[in-house]
Amino acid sequence: MILDFLDTLQKWIEPFREFVFEHHDNPFFWVVIILIVLAVFFIGYSALHKDNQL
Repeated sequence: MILDFLDTLQKWIEPFREFVFEHHDNPFFWVVIILIVLAVFFIGYSALHKDNQL
């Protein structure tokens, strides 16, 4: 069961992995990745600190 899940996960990740390897030298790619990570961080941070907001 766990091995099936890991195999399925690997099949889903493979196209993304190939895309990253093809475009790793593109600065716009890294800007977009950083913006996505920051957005996820701030959404999670604000969700965890709802009670401290005005």
